[in-house]
Formats: sequence, C-alpha cells, structure tokens
Amino acid sequence: MISFGLSKTYAQVIISRSIAGFLNGNAGVVKTMMAEMSDDTNRAILFTFLPVAWISGFTIAPFIGGSLQHPAQRFPAYFDHPFWREYPYFLPCLVAASFPILAFFIGIMFLKETNESVRRVPRGATYGSVPSDDRFESTPRHPSTPSLREAMTKPVVIAIANYAAFAIINISLFAVFTVFLAVPLHAGGLNLPPQVIGNILASLGGVSGATQFLVFPRVHKRFGGKKTFTFSVSLSFLQLACFPIVREVTLIYPRSWIKFAIIGVMMVIWSIYDMGLVRSIFLFITAASPSPSLLGRLARAFGPAAATSLFALSVKHDWLRGYGVFLCLSLAPVVAICLSTLLPNGVEARTSRDGSA
Repeated sequence: MISFGLSKTYAQVIISRSIAGFLNGNAGVVKTMMAEMSDDTNRAILFTFLPVAWISGFTIAPFIGGSLQHPAQRFPAYFDHPFWREYPYFLPCLVAASFPILAFFIGIMFLKETNESVRRVPRGATYGSVPSDDRFESTPRHPSTPSLREAMTKPVVIAIANYAAFAIINISLFAVFTVFLAVPLHAGGLNLPPQVIGNILASLGGVSGATQFLVFPRVHKRFGGKKTFTFSVSLSFLQLACFPIVREVTLIYPRSWIKFAIIGVMMVIWSIYDMGLVRSIFLFITAASPSPSLLGRLARAFGPAAATSLFALSVKHDWLRGYGVFLCLSLAPVVAICLSTLLPNGVEARTSRDGSA
C-alpha cells in the first residue's frame, strides 16, 4: 500500500499491485482454518461469519479512499505541503496500510494453529502451562495426505470449475462497475466524483454484509447450496441489464436522483447475488477439494483484465452503442449455470457419505 501511494507512473502502479496480489494468500488460509474448525453440522453457519473481514474492508476502504484522496485540496489547513500535492493518494494508502500491520500483531499474539496434523503440543502440558524443555509430541489427525492426482476427483474438478466461473463473474462485474462509475459520460460511464464513488462502494459493502448475515443462513437451510448458487448466478443477468439502463437515464436526466435509485437497486441485487455465490460455492469447495485456490486466482487475474478491456473496446468501436461488453459478459453466467447443474444436490449429505466410506 505504501508503494502504491508513492507511485507516479503506470508501471509503478502495476508493480505495486502485483506485489499486493503476490502477498494476498491469506484468503485461502482463512477458509482452510475455518473448514478445519467446523464440520457438516455447523459449517454453513460458521461460513456466514467468513466475510466479516472482507465486508468490513469493503465498507471502510472505499470511504477512506474517497474521503482522504487529495488531502492538500480537501484539508489545506492540515496538509498544505508539497509532499501531499505530489502524492495525492498517499494518505489513504497510509491509513489502509495500518490495518495489515495491526492484523500481523493480532495474529502473532492470538492466532492458534487449527491443523492438528502439524500442531506441536508440549508433552504433558495443559492449558496455561509452560513447558520446561523442548520435548514435543505431535497430534496427527490425518494419517496420510492424498497426492494432487488422487485429489483431483470428479467432485473436486466440478467444484473448482464452478469456483472459477464464479470468480470470473464476480471480479469482472466489480471491475467494470468501478470503471463505469468513474469514466466520463462520453466514454461510457457515469462521471461520478471519487467521494461519491467511495460512498457507493461503502454502501454496497454494508448492504452485502447485512444480507449475508441475516438472509443467507435461512435461505441455505431452506433451499440448499445448489439452488442458492444457481439462483444467484441467474441474478447476474439482471445486474448486467442495469448498467445500460442507468447510463441511459443519466444521459436523459443528468441531475436526477433516479440514477442513484437504480444504483441502489443494483446494490441490493449484488448483495443477494454475492451471498449465494460466495457463501454457497465455498461450502462445495470445502467439502470437495483440499486446494482449489489456484484456478480461482487465475480466474480472478483474468477476469478484471478481460472485462475492463472489453469495456474499453465496446466504447471505442461503438459495439451496440458501447454496451457490447455487457452482452459479452452475459456469456459467463450461462457457462456458470450449466456447470452448476453438475454440483451435488447436498453438500452435507455427500460429506457425511464420504466420511463414512
């Protein structure tokens, strides 16, 4: 984050973002830890708390970025200095960098190992005791670990394929959404200022968090993971249709509140869509695959580049009046719905059968 805030060229921005992506391996670790501390009786409820950190960051970070950018212009009484004028985005990056530093110290002090196969326990030690020597005994839980070839069974491949489709849809929509809000009207966007965009993204995080905590456990219990996932994928068609609608409304009524009402509808749709996709597919992944993260990361790397490039090409070459990108992106949900038909009907039932086998 510090490097990103100090970047002055496009190459420096790319390098800083690449470093951030290279060091962003915590998501897979957290999901694995939560899977190790849960079972099929409480996993759906426990995974509801998984997005706490993500939603908190998704809500707070846009507000920080939109409010603290260009501090020399916004807060001249405190930041009227050549440094802040030369690096207008360093202040929000500095504030954002304080969060992983805090998380590092919290992890050092309080985070405990959940994988019993690698955890080392002092001989004869009880809770709160201090070992007097370096003799340790291990507490293996799984006597053997399957190889990659043995782990790539049909359920694993299906779960990974659905996760990859989800990653492409989710990250592509978000990448286009942020660009769509910022670029000028003549370039295919809404031309909103950074502070307004930050407030919109912060509101999206709040709405998504409330939906996932209040709605997902009941919906998953009532309909199951497969139906919830398939329905959520189908909502992406409605989400894609909202993009050209809100822009046409903005062109006709540039100062009207209607565009913000449509954006609000998009946020509600997105929260329901995200609820089913993120939470449901994680349950299938946990039940089916020990390490599905690689393909998901490749999809997340491919999604933003492809989506934003399609957006630029649609506007430049006037594909369907600049809306061709949304038609192209609608192909991804079609593929995802087809793949979702291959998912098992019940995650918990299949897990129980596998455990008894």
